Amino acid sequence: MSTKKAKDKSPTHDVKSSKKWLRSIVVTTGKLILTGVFVLAIFTIYLNAKVQETFEGQRWQVPAQIYGQIERLTIGAPLNLNLLGKSLKLNGYKRVRTVAQPGQYAQSAHRIILYRRPFAFPQTENVVSTGAIKLTIDVSNGKISQLFSDDVPVTSLPLEPILLARLVPNNKEDRVLVALENTPTQLLDTLLLIEDRNFYHHQGISPLGILRALYSNLVAGRTVQGGSTLTQQLVKNMFLTRERTLTRKIKEAMMAIIIEVRYSKDQLLEAYINEVYLGQHYANGIYGFGLAAKFYFGKTLAELTNEEIALLVAQVKGPSYYDPWRHPVRAKERRDLVLRLMFEKNFLSVAEFKRSINAPLSIRANRRFKEQQYPAYLQLVKQELDQLLPPHQQKANTGIHRFFSSKTANA
Repeated sequence: MSTKKAKDKSPTHDVKSSKKWLRSIVVTTGKLILTGVFVLAIFTIYLNAKVQETFEGQRWQVPAQIYGQIERLTIGAPLNLNLLGKSLKLNGYKRVRTVAQPGQYAQSAHRIILYRRPFAFPQTENVVSTGAIKLTIDVSNGKISQLFSDDVPVTSLPLEPILLARLVPNNKEDRVLVALENTPTQLLDTLLLIEDRNFYHHQGISPLGILRALYSNLVAGRTVQGGSTLTQQLVKNMFLTRERTLTRKIKEAMMAIIIEVRYSKDQLLEAYINEVYLGQHYANGIYGFGLAAKFYFGKTLAELTNEEIALLVAQVKGPSYYDPWRHPVRAKERRDLVLRLMFEKNFLSVAEFKRSINAPLSIRANRRFKEQQYPAYLQLVKQELDQLLPPHQQKANTGIHRFFSSKTANA
């Protein structure tokens, strides 16, 4: 018996047992890795399909915008310049001495020069240019004598109609879509400077940015800097919930890489400027810079000053925390920080920086948009839209304005 036990405990037996145990670990580990790779591949395919469906489909429910009748001026037609001036003011145009940018007009006894804002006229208007354009209207003996479009004589021209109301969809996301080429370069440069300086160089995630943010937060003892790229912010806003879990962060990183591979940087930047949350107008969220310019300043993007651009970009960090109506001091401090960074990067001259840093917030006096006109009529319009347009046709991912029947387009 003792001899048998000695043989069982021999070095050869121990080596064989160790090899068997090691082989078992290697095989098990290999199976786990293959299973993990398979699951990761399936999950990646699922995320890719989700990204493609949303990004290439109908990304946003765009509010229906109801406009008054489009007024077309024609040579020889009667025209009262004072009434036209009042109409332009009602439509948000500002009277100035010298017209220099969209949304302005100058008036004299026999002439009005106005810089018409960009507007997507319906095809029936047969308008050559829907971009911003300078118009000149001359009146003699109460009738239109001459019309000019960018100093070129024309026989007739349309004026931008008055916006009567916006019918916000059920998700309460209000936005005005803007194309990247219609977004001021100063706004784009400032946004990237503050939110993601390496946007055009990373592939969706920035490990160095994450480490830098982690270090800053550890030193401060609180969250003072985020490590998310602009692409990750877009993914979080467009595809994910706001829960703070490790699972969501992993999904966010994977989808950021996927979306970077599938789409160009310009496509992602355009989606971001239309998707980012920038404030709250009672029950409706303000999404995108197009509507935010109207919400905070009553202007289009093209009309914004440097300090107004800085305040809009400042809102990205926290529209509630930096709400200029409720926390004006806090909002101005953040705006001024953005202006200083713009100056350091030579986005502003010395004179521009001094003027901007000393400028007030210049937000609208009241955060509420103007009261809705013709409520009974607009209720009928909404009912007609619900009847005529199926839910999937009430969404859109391109364009800025939408016109319906002549009955709904005129008031």
